[in-house]
Amino acid sequence: FFRWLARLPPADPVLLVGHAPTLARRVRHLLSVTDSDGLKLPTAGLACVETEDRQHGSLRLFLSLRSLSAA
Repeated sequence: FFRWLARLPPADPVLLVGHAPTLARRVRHLLSVTDSDGLKLPTAGLACVETEDRQHGSLRLFLSLRSLSAA
């Protein structure tokens, strides 16, 4: 996955859609969180990670399914 992500054109935004636990693992990797207890995500939600190099990033937004369904 991360080799694929790194090969994408740098100017194109990428939306990652996934499910627990894989999405949380990928977000943790981009945030450089090595401990699986360091960032827990619910089964469903939306995470926005800003990254320049597709290897490291900052969490800019997280919305849970509950907050999305209330909108």
